[in-house]
Amino acid sequence: MILLVIMLLSLVSIYHFLNNDLNENDRVLDKIDVGAKTAVSLVNSRYNGTYNKYTISYLGMKYNDNNVIIYVSTEQLSNQSRDFIINYTYNSQKINRSKYTITVEVQ
Repeated sequence: MILLVIMLLSLVSIYHFLNNDLNENDRVLDKIDVGAKTAVSLVNSRYNGTYNKYTISYLGMKYNDNNVIIYVSTEQLSNQSRDFIINYTYNSQKINRSKYTITVEVQ
């Protein structure tokens, strides 16, 4: 019985933290991060006709005033791959295009 009470209190605490301590921007940035990582992986696997001559590595992202820059590492990034990463991130994660501007830069 005590174990059940402890588990219930833990779940309530986690639920409260996730709903009250993370704002909308935090959640959207997390979605963009997940979408970009997935998109890079899909390009590397030549998903849906996407092709990049060199393997792409996801390095991270930077956020500033609703502008998000996704950093990747590769020898050369094709425009098709760049567009796929951006569009897949917007579409798969349902990111508001008028509120957030996503770009991809090669490091």
